[in-house]
This record gives sequence, C-alpha cells and structure tokens, in this order.
Amino acid sequence: IRIPEDDADAVQKLKEDLIETARDLRAGKGYFIVLTSANNPQLERIGFSADVDMVLVEKRIEAMPKIPSGYKPPQSDPNRANPGSYFEKQYREGTGREPKETLREYRYVYKGDVNADTLKNFVKETLDDKTYERYLRSADNTEKADDIYYDIITAKSFNDVVLDKNYDVLVLYCTQWGRYCQGFAEDYNKLAKHVSEYYKDKSIKITYLDCDENDVDDIRVNAFPTMILYPGGTNKMSKGILLSQDQRTVDDIVDFIDEFATSLDGGVKDEL
Repeated sequence: IRIPEDDADAVQKLKEDLIETARDLRAGKGYFIVLTSANNPQLERIGFSADVDMVLVEKRIEAMPKIPSGYKPPQSDPNRANPGSYFEKQYREGTGREPKETLREYRYVYKGDVNADTLKNFVKETLDDKTYERYLRSADNTEKADDIYYDIITAKSFNDVVLDKNYDVLVLYCTQWGRYCQGFAEDYNKLAKHVSEYYKDKSIKITYLDCDENDVDDIRVNAFPTMILYPGGTNKMSKGILLSQDQRTVDDIVDFIDEFATSLDGGVKDEL
C-alpha cells in the first residue's frame, strides 16, 4: 500500500484507519501488509508503478503441468522470475523427490483512495468474487526490423494471438541478455523465414515473447530459451507442446511443426 512520502500525520491517520482491516486479513487469510512510499524498478516489475496505490500478490499452490516423457531440457539460462522455480528447487533438495505441485503468483493493482473500505473491497473483488482483472506486466512496443520474420507478441496480446483456435502458434520465450537466446535468435529467424515462404498458405505463426519486458504466464517456462507450440484449437495454455533439446535445428523444428500443427494435413517438410 502506498503512503505519502513526507506527511507523517497522513501516514499515521492511514495506519489507524487500516489497522483493524489489516489484523482481520492477517488472521483470516494470512496476509502480510506492507506500507511504502518507495518508487523503484523492482516494485514496478510487480505492478507497483508510481500511479498505483495498492498491489495484491496472491500465491497459490497448483498442480504441476505434465511434462512429456523423454523431454530433454534445452541448454538455457534459468528464469529467476518464475516463483515456481525456487519452490520446486527447495522441494527437490528437501525431499529428494520430484515435486507434483508448484507455486504461482497472481497480481492485482488498484488506483484510487486508500482506506479500510477500499482495502476490504479490493480483497473481496480479487479473491472472493474473482471479478477484478489480473495484472500482467506487458510491453507496448512490438516494432521489429524489416529482416525479422517472426511476430513480436506481448503478455497483453498473448491469449488473443497464441490461443487463437484458428492458428498453430510457436512461441519462443527469450531474453536479450540470455547467453543461449543470443546464439539461437539467428536460427529462429531462419525458421520464421522458412515458414513464411513454404507455409504461407497455412495458418502457422512463428512468434517471440521478450521475457525481460513481459510477464510469462506459462509456468513451464523455467528457463530461456524455451519453445512451445500451441496447436490450433488449444484453449488452455497448459496444452501447448514443449520442444526439447532434440528440436534445436531449423529442420528439427520444421519436422516438429509438421507432426503437431493442426493446420497441416500430414504436410511434407521442405528441406533447407
């Protein structure tokens, strides 16, 4: 919760107004409530930008999505922004077993006056009624150079583009800083060019999500780069198909698309 930076009287009044509600939330739902006047990039990454007055971060334990048998993780850099990564690591180290559950975060932002009533309503609408829109950090810029053949997507456009039932959509989750992302980007662009030339009459999209600038909602993305094909008709993110280390060359990825893309009726790969 944001508090005034240089008004001690206003801060004290706000604390007194919120104290009973804060106690109820802590006792009943286990909430920690933090008051701050700070503005910094780390807080902005969770949605607490300068124009936001409250952020609610809900943490849920959920079932692990199924990983294909024989899946080989690609050479990659860890996705430290995925809250499930640390949760799963701690479980493995503590039990010696593979986890069946993981941790997910759901964030909500509020702009407006803060008092006991607005705090109660904010929590009610987000957690009880589930009528409050979830916050996802999303880039605004999707411009690209003329020699880039894949489409740039954002967290905000993800569902409309990737879960469009009429298209098979391959997503590369990557970052600008990732060692393995930098080495793979050129091949991925070659793949996108190949698809645009040889599959131009098919409903296939080759896309890229910059994971520095966008929240990643698919909890299987524990590292960068990760590639996932979401076949046409996919109505849930968890139904996307992971590509493993065995699918790293352009020809291998084309073979994978030929096998799983619903817009291809047993299509034959064009060799490069």
